[in-house]
Amino acid sequence: MTWWPEARDELARLWVEDTSRQQIAEAADEIDRVLAVDPEARGEPGPEGFRRLTIRPLTVQFAVEEPDRMVIVVTVRLLTD
Repeated sequence: MTWWPEARDELARLWVEDTSRQQIAEAADEIDRVLAVDPEARGEPGPEGFRRLTIRPLTVQFAVEEPDRMVIVVTVRLLTD
């Protein structure tokens, strides 16, 4: 499991700039845990073959690379509703 540098940088920016740091950190940790097991069955289909997973207050797009099933988080954003 890995995060693209751009996604990792965005996660860090969100954490620094938002007041809900604890929730952001907990959601990021949970995303890592959830995607570690059977990632193809997690979340919902997204654009361009990516999948989307939401664990509030974050939503991520990720890919599962074959043949080793490496999970790559490519985008992250903060839900504001």
